[in-house]
Amino acid sequence: MDKSNLPDFSDLRSRIERDLLDSYDEELEMEMEDQLAHVPGEAPKEQTEADREDRISYFRELFRLQGELVKLQEWVAATKTK
Repeated sequence: MDKSNLPDFSDLRSRIERDLLDSYDEELEMEMEDQLAHVPGEAPKEQTEADREDRISYFRELFRLQGELVKLQEWVAATKTK
């Protein structure tokens, strides 16, 4: 297979990596908010396994959709479409 005909996706990869790192920051902020959102004097609410699985599913879907958005942005830029 001739690799010279393949498109260069290095810019796309860099953008996705930046988006993922930004999302990790958001998840950390959400986790901190969850721990701070308890009634003073009471122990913080423990996160259940179902809550963790929901959060993991949410971020997986978020990352997938962010990747699709980047692909769409690249296509719009390449085709100069509005």
